[in-house]
Amino acid sequence: RPPRSTLFPYTTLFRSVIRGLSMPEARSRRSRESQYAVGAPPTKGELLRAAEDNDAGTLCRYTAAKGDPGDVRNHERQTLVHIASKHGAADAVAILLQSALFLKRIDARDSSRRTALHLAAAMGFVDCVWRLLESRAALDLQDEKGCTPLHLAIRFDWPRTARVLLEAHGDPWLKDSRGHTPVQIAQEKSGQMASVVAHLEGRDRKSTRLNSSHQYDL
Repeated sequence: RPPRSTLFPYTTLFRSVIRGLSMPEARSRRSRESQYAVGAPPTKGELLRAAEDNDAGTLCRYTAAKGDPGDVRNHERQTLVHIASKHGAADAVAILLQSALFLKRIDARDSSRRTALHLAAAMGFVDCVWRLLESRAALDLQDEKGCTPLHLAIRFDWPRTARVLLEAHGDPWLKDSRGHTPVQIAQEKSGQMASVVAHLEGRDRKSTRLNSSHQYDL
């Protein structure tokens, strides 16, 4: 007679069938239950939702398992850091950037050649911008339209975010594909945004330009 340990899975399976599940449904349920019982890593769908919802616990499980940042991207080729940044999920950004694998790819590009800092700046999420800058995200990378994070913060009217990027020495003189600098875009706006760059009028580019090694103080 086989030991009880070998009979138990099949006993559970047949009990499920007796309760009204078909045999394939019962097998599927048993597979899911065993998966969660052994603490399986999160699925791609679960990770994408966790980044969006600021679910630090699920992301911790993935980073603890040394998950590869390149394995999980959405249809726009955005990484988990991209997604967390554009949804203002600052805790999720912090958890992900504690992983050396994610930190190494902090400047990964999506299908529009935007980094996580581009998305955080475009949405005005200052906390995410700070997390990324503290982790040495590149300030002046340009997307497919030539925009830097500073261009986007100014274009979408986020004066506080623009101020943070300028204080980190983001370059206000870089031109986008239309030949516009962040300073020019800001000057076309009224209110707080115009005042953000007012102190730059008359200054030369060399005095505000960020060097390529990202040596700035935060």
